[in-house]
This record gives sequence, C-alpha cells and structure tokens, in this order.
Amino acid sequence: MEIQMEVLHILHVCAEIESTMAQIYEFFTIAYPNNPEITRLFEKTAAEERNHEYQFKFAIKTCGHMITDFNVSRQEAERHLVHARSILLQVRQRTPTVEEALRMSINCETIFNQFHMDTAVRFSNTAGASLFKAMMAADEEHASSLEKALAKLKENA
Repeated sequence: MEIQMEVLHILHVCAEIESTMAQIYEFFTIAYPNNPEITRLFEKTAAEERNHEYQFKFAIKTCGHMITDFNVSRQEAERHLVHARSILLQVRQRTPTVEEALRMSINCETIFNQFHMDTAVRFSNTAGASLFKAMMAADEEHASSLEKALAKLKENA
C-alpha cells in the first residue's frame, strides 16, 4: 500500500510539472501578439504539455498498478516542480523577449524531458509502456522546433 501511495504521489507531481510547463507556454502565446509564427509554436507546445499532463492523470486513474518503478525520485520530481513554478513566476513578473522565451523554453525542454510519461516510469509489462510510447509518438520534439524558431529569429535579426 505504501508503494502504491508513492507511485501516485510521483505521478501527481509529474502531472503538475507538465501543467506548469503548459502554463508557461500558454503565457508565451499571449505575450507576443505581433509574432503569429511564434504564437503558433507556443500554442502547439502548450497543447503537447497539456497532453503529457493528461497522460499522467490517465495513468493515475488506470495504470498505477502496472508501474513498478520510476526513473526519477520523489525528491527529484518535487525539486523540479519547484523549479518549474519559479520559472512561471519569473515570466509572469517580467515578460521575456521572444529570444529569451525561446532560449528558456529550450532549456526547460532539456531539463524536464525526463518527466514525460514514457521516460519517467517503468511498467510491469510491455503493454503499459507501449501505450504511452504510442501516445508520445504523436508529439514532435519540442526542443528541435524551438531551436529552429530561435535560429530563424537570429537569421532575421
């Protein structure tokens, strides 16, 4: 029973990390109204983060019993949630430039990639792992899209 509570707690923390990342990208979607291409990129990235959040919530409801282990510890997940929330607070206090937002986003994608469902969790059977790998297959690499946008922004500067 104690192990199951630990599983649920880590799943909730990971879902909250994804939610916080989505909020950051949602903030960016309204921060740059004069740049529709950047706005679309952040809308897409925010939607993908929401999808990751929903994957964790789905796992909480249906797959918790299939999870045998995590590739991240409770403390690590909680520490990263605090970090994500501090970034959200920071961008709300001072809207970064588009370039700063892209750099920040690339950095976040690198740091928080380990908290996606398909990398954070180990399942007792291949069916559980396959389900979430298939869900993740629909997502494009966030960081590469953001890096391309940053390179394009620098070209046009």
